[in-house]
Parts: sequence; structure tokens; C-alpha cells
Amino acid sequence: MVISYLDAGRIATCTPGFGCRCGSPLGFGFTSGAFVLTLGFTANSCTSSFPLLASITSSASSYQKASHIKLTYHCVQVTNRLFAQNGSFGMDLVALNIQRGRDHGLPPYNRWREICHLPPASSFQEFADVMLPEDAERLSSLYAHVDDVDLFIGGLLEKPKAGSLLGHTFLCIVGDQFARLRVSLAISYSFRYNYEVLMNNKNAEECYMILKNKIATATDHYIPRKLIRPTNNPPWFSQEIKRLINARQHSYRRLKRYQTEPHRQEHIHACRAVKRTIKSTKRNKEITVAAQAKTNPKSFYKYVNDRRLKRDTIGSPIDSEGSTQTNNKSKAKILNTYFTSVFTH
Repeated sequence: MVISYLDAGRIATCTPGFGCRCGSPLGFGFTSGAFVLTLGFTANSCTSSFPLLASITSSASSYQKASHIKLTYHCVQVTNRLFAQNGSFGMDLVALNIQRGRDHGLPPYNRWREICHLPPASSFQEFADVMLPEDAERLSSLYAHVDDVDLFIGGLLEKPKAGSLLGHTFLCIVGDQFARLRVSLAISYSFRYNYEVLMNNKNAEECYMILKNKIATATDHYIPRKLIRPTNNPPWFSQEIKRLINARQHSYRRLKRYQTEPHRQEHIHACRAVKRTIKSTKRNKEITVAAQAKTNPKSFYKYVNDRRLKRDTIGSPIDSEGSTQTNNKSKAKILNTYFTSVFTH
């Protein structure tokens, strides 16, 4: 099986099992975050007056007319209000992506052109083979040399390929990365099993279970797990309270060890500090929740329900024979039968 990384402008081919290098030389440009997030925003029909790049993106409408794809580069929610809270001024994703590329030491856009089988440009006018001439001209007013152009800016200005939102360079990088991932997984896992032998003389259900078990095994082996420890802390619990509780525990250990009056007084003060802080924090939390009861009722009722000692649960239903069912499976069966009758009769 030979997999081509890119139909238009081939980078390489990979034949599994014959010394294929399935590393990711181009993948660093993809995974470094230089433009991953922005790819999710390229289809937004919004515009921006971002001052630094306004001259670059002002011709987005001509791209739309040429490609009949609603493709604009930046909108105010991305360039001015990213992660903004309470109406405050947010972050700028475009500036962040440019800085990410520089922090990771990505090669300039001109070098990526060469990697993706485009001729390296010696002047800004030579960028016109993949972008509009006026955009290539505007780059000359922002960068001193063709080798200074950032990958993110150059890639966004490229005219999208037919049937894609990406231009040649971005399509090259993304396509190469996913092709290598597919080949790498195929070599490391899929080819070790002969599914024709495993599923020989098996019915559909048995074949499905075989495939399901293989996928589950691969998931457990290749996808890392993160242990999330559940916390039962009350909603008013804070780091300050945690610090005071630790200080109280340390004072108790010292009192138990030395048995002196100063250590006893230290422990008493530590206990009082914990009680005083908890009382104050709880009061402030309840005042805040009560003040936001109308604007944020979900938070209000969640706090009230957490304070209740007894939770409402589904009672024991009675089946058609008059027997009380306490088993969860029997409860579910009775409820399903009831709701089925409501919607079908």
C-alpha cells in the first residue's frame, strides 16, 4: 500500500513495512499552534479592522468572488475579544498565532514554500503565483525581506485550492501531517492482525465484537489517560482556607510533640482563624449567589440543592401486577413501558 501525502505537489510517498519514515518533519508547523486555532474561524462571515493587518486582509472580498467560498480571515471576536469577560478587552488570536510561530522558531513562509514544492521567492512579486498580486505588494510594505514573512500570514493570503478553504502551503502541511499519522497508526497497529482470518465464518454480530475489542485495545494502548480525582469541596472552599487548614494541622502536630503553652496558644489561634475565614467566605458566597439569583438562577438553585440534607430520588414504582419494584433495572423497565405507551397510543 503506497500513500501519497499530497496529490497536488507531492512531498513523498510512504510504503509501510519498507523502511518508511513516519515521523513528522512538517508536523511541527501544524502542531505548534501557529495556525491550528484560526483554521476553525476561517469560515466565519465577519470582517475586522485590525490595524496591523488591515492592509493585508482588505482584499478578502475579491477572494470570495474568485473562489465562491465565504472565506474571510479575521473577525472582531477573534482579533479583539478572544476570551473577553464582562465586556473587557480580549486577546488577539492573530497576534498570538504570529508570536507562537516565532516562539517555536518556525521557518519563514518562503522556506515553507520550498518544502511544499513551490519555487522560493526572491521578491515579493513572485508570491503572486499563489496569492493576489496586490496582496503580495502589501506584504512588501510590512516586511523588509521575503524571508521575513511569517508562515501564518503568508499561508492565509494564499488563494484557496478548489474544494478547500486552505491554500497550497497550508494544504501541504495539514495533508502531510494527517497522512503520516494514518500511515504510522497502520504500521504500528492495524497490520498486526489478519482480519480475514479473525472474521472467517463469523456472523455480523461476532465480527462487530471482534472489531470493537480491537479498537478498545488500541484506544487503551495509544491514547493516554489522565487521572481526574473527584473533589468534594464545598462551593465556598478556597485556597486561603486550604492554607489555613494546613497551618492548623501543623500547629496541632507541634503541640502534640512539645506540649507547651506557646504551642497551645498557637493552635488555638490557628483554629479560630480557620473558623473565622470559613464563616466569612460562606457569607460572602451566599450574598453573591443571592444577588445573582435572577441573572444566574442555575447557580442559585445548585447552591441551594447542595445545602439540602435529603435529595429527592425516584420512588419505588408499582408494576402492572401491583408489586413494588425497588430494583433499578425494574424501575427503568416500568418507566420505559409507561413513556412508550404515552407516545405510541
